[in-house]
Amino acid sequence: MLHKRITIAAISGLALIIMTGVWFEFSRGFDDQPQTPTAAERLAVQESDNHPDKVDTIQKRGEAAHATESEINHSQQQRFNLINETYENIIAHSNQEVRHDFINSLRKKLISEPSNENDQAILQFLGLGLDVETGSGFHVDKRGFLSVSPTLRVTLIDVLGIVNPELAADYADQVFATKNSADEWAISLRNVAWNYPETRDIPLLKEKLLAALTHDPWLENPSAGFLHSFDLAVYTQSSSLIPEFTAMLERDNSSKLSHAAIMVMDKMILDNPTPSLNFF
Repeated sequence: MLHKRITIAAISGLALIIMTGVWFEFSRGFDDQPQTPTAAERLAVQESDNHPDKVDTIQKRGEAAHATESEINHSQQQRFNLINETYENIIAHSNQEVRHDFINSLRKKLISEPSNENDQAILQFLGLGLDVETGSGFHVDKRGFLSVSPTLRVTLIDVLGIVNPELAADYADQVFATKNSADEWAISLRNVAWNYPETRDIPLLKEKLLAALTHDPWLENPSAGFLHSFDLAVYTQSSSLIPEFTAMLERDNSSKLSHAAIMVMDKMILDNPTPSLNFF
């Protein structure tokens, strides 16, 4: 009976409105980061060794490098303070609209003025392990960005993926080290996919998606981010995960879970019919 139900669900799903593009497939390019002051200082030292007669000039350049480093540290601290102030403001205000305004203002500043100092300030705050709920849900816009986010940490991980995909993909390893948040996993999976736009065959994505789909606490109380992460099975063409989705239909504790499972199997059939239909 289950086999028959899945086949019917899959075929009927062909009539559903299929959204244009999977949200994991969006990718962007960014400018290279400028040379760091530390690198400039090393260069100054090397030149002073090779050209003793230029010691005075090199010393001045070294002083300028230290000044630049001080400016960078100050800029990073300013961004960190901005994030921390947003954190404190959200805690201090229970009104959802006010909280959304704080989060939206922070997002705009971090995205509109991308810099290495911004990135490091984000990592610095994430490293503290602090978080606060925003009162909003988990909604993805047509670009793959979060239009609203359930927590400050999820917001910051989303922003990091937008402004620096490579750094965000590296940070994903820290998220995957625990199962503290299904929403953080969902955004981190997207960030890894964004950093490798040229290929869908990323073993890490398949491995972590399987780990998420078989984590009972997330299955018992599925968050919106967790359900969104199902689309990764379509992106990676992982028909081997169909048994995990069919098993979700046997759980009667969440209609959201079974609905999301049927939807993703419909998409898998449309995107890559042969292996999906062969399974059925």
